[in-house]
Formats: sequence, C-alpha cells, structure tokens
Amino acid sequence: MGMHVGCEDLRQTIRAIKPRLHLCGHIHEGYGRHQKMGRCS
Repeated sequence: MGMHVGCEDLRQTIRAIKPRLHLCGHIHEGYGRHQKMGRCS
C-alpha cells in the first residue's frame, strides 16, 4: 500500500486535453484485506 496505482496514460491524457470537467472513481488498495488490532473491551 502507499503506492500510486492509478492509470498514468489516463493522467497524461487529461493533462493534455484539459477538459472542463473530469469525473472519476477511486480504488481501494486493500479490498478484501482484514486487519486485527487486538481485543476491544
């Protein structure tokens, strides 16, 4: 985790064409991963 994992080609294209509006989603790098931090009381 902590790495840039987006599409570099898409980033370059957006910077090149400079659209008035750009909508996008996002990803979750740790999808499906579970982390235990201890017992809650």
